[in-house]
Amino acid sequence: KYSVRTMRRVTMRQIVYTSLRCIMRHIDELIRDIRDGTFDAQLTSLYGGDFFEQRNRYLHLLFTFSKRVPECTKVALISSPCKVDHLGGYEARQSDKAVTMAANVDCIGIAAKLPARNVLFRSLGFPMMNMNLDGFLRRRQEAHSPRAIIRGIYSRFNYLGYNVGGMALFTHSGITSGAGLSSSTSVSVLMAMAMNVLYNDSSISTDELYRITHWVENNCFMKS
Repeated sequence: KYSVRTMRRVTMRQIVYTSLRCIMRHIDELIRDIRDGTFDAQLTSLYGGDFFEQRNRYLHLLFTFSKRVPECTKVALISSPCKVDHLGGYEARQSDKAVTMAANVDCIGIAAKLPARNVLFRSLGFPMMNMNLDGFLRRRQEAHSPRAIIRGIYSRFNYLGYNVGGMALFTHSGITSGAGLSSSTSVSVLMAMAMNVLYNDSSISTDELYRITHWVENNCFMKS
């Protein structure tokens, strides 16, 4: 069952991600505060009554990140919700209006800077990926994969003149792939938000982040 977080009648360029959250802290402080219940009010607003389960989910991701990338201590903790089209499907949203909702099912991520120009990406339950990003060119064989999203976000940020750099990004998704809940879009938003926070001082607007992720979905991930 999904509970609705936001529901608005909006144009496609406004459909986003107004309920997205991002916190930048030292990883040990985040672990302590989540354990102590400091963020229980925020977790309740995001997930309702099951925030105890969500607390454990966040802690598991933080501990996994800390163990695998111990040199990264200052991290961004990000939540990006799934999106449900209530009226008007994906095709309608290309140029028309739709009613869309953000549900309490999301993808969460922990991101930190890396000195090298590469990305360590891991979605819990799947193997780690280490991508060198000296080349930004789209690779058709990577379509419909996280690699396409990562390369696309870097490519678009670089093309538009924004700062880019190395990153470790670990995610955990509660969104069922292929269920029509925009799981790939949620990962794209996480990646774009991480790049915005880590390398651009959160200076990129929500509208611009939408345009970037929309371009990546259509031109790199090859969403039909």
